[in-house]
Amino acid sequence: MRIFQCATLYAAYAHRLNSLARSAETFAERQAVFFADRHGAPHFLKPVLDAEPTAFEANVNDEVHQRMWAKESGMTGEPDLHSILLAQIEHHRTEILYSMDPVALPSSFVRRLPGCVKKTIGWRAAPTKGTDFTAYDLIVSNFPKMLREYEEAGCRVAPFYPAHDPEQDKYAANEERQIDAIFVGSYTRHHGIRNVLLEEIAKIGGSHQIVFHLENSRLTKWVERSAMRWIPFLPYKLPASLRRVVKGPVFGVDLYKALSRSKIVVNCSIDGAGVERGNIRCFEAMGCGCVMLSDEGRYPEGMRPGDNMITYRNPQEAVQKLKEMLTGPDRLREIGDRAHASVSQIYSKDRQLEAFHALAS
Repeated sequence: MRIFQCATLYAAYAHRLNSLARSAETFAERQAVFFADRHGAPHFLKPVLDAEPTAFEANVNDEVHQRMWAKESGMTGEPDLHSILLAQIEHHRTEILYSMDPVALPSSFVRRLPGCVKKTIGWRAAPTKGTDFTAYDLIVSNFPKMLREYEEAGCRVAPFYPAHDPEQDKYAANEERQIDAIFVGSYTRHHGIRNVLLEEIAKIGGSHQIVFHLENSRLTKWVERSAMRWIPFLPYKLPASLRRVVKGPVFGVDLYKALSRSKIVVNCSIDGAGVERGNIRCFEAMGCGCVMLSDEGRYPEGMRPGDNMITYRNPQEAVQKLKEMLTGPDRLREIGDRAHASVSQIYSKDRQLEAFHALAS
């Protein structure tokens, strides 16, 4: 089975990759840097991460990387990125195309694929209005609500899950965890419930080691970097309590390192998630042996509130439970160990690949 997996990069991560790979001169060298950094590794299939000859991966919006391949492959002129991707697929003789971003590669692109492609699968774990995915043979997600919505839109759907990245095992083994609680994610006006939660937890930053690695909205970044941050009650401005605990965003291996130094990982679903849970941070936090403190809801198999993770009903309860857990270091270690064991066994890379083969057959 010849698998081609394609993804897109966040702008912030693209900046990091350009820095990490500044000395890379070939497509293969830049890709090796990308995989070594483990960004998005829970989503990448085992043959892709292992660089097996039958597997190929491309970050379709990484213009630097894609044009390296085009030049090395003898493409002339200035082909657009979709043309480069189509050439890669044909050169690879792809049988199964697995797109991690069907918004970037909608049905109009799928209909242009060469005849060697026998099946197309798209991953989508967020609501999308107005984008046609019906040309895909299958849309997969670990959120049943999303699958129902895409099925109602005319897509064929199936459940599929991220996997535990084995590289996390060495980080899970770390017992020197100086950070009491950490949050990694976004802080924007679109995350109302999450913002209240973070503001409440930040208030105990004076007596506990609290660290928030935030990717702020563009307007928040602009306000925080300008003299305007001193204007009271300015929209998009970070509250003073947050500013004391905020650090910049982390990705890839740096994310794993940050989690490995943390006792508790605070998690909160997006406002429109309903009762379903299971965002990527769940897999990363538990995979790194942290105690995950997350909002109540319906979690995937193996994520068991009260056993290998802790849940809260509101921001005030979250703060209360956080404080209580920090008084029992032995219990924290036990919960973290159970979290790592559960995720690494149930969501192993081998099981993920076996499930993918079943979907692709």
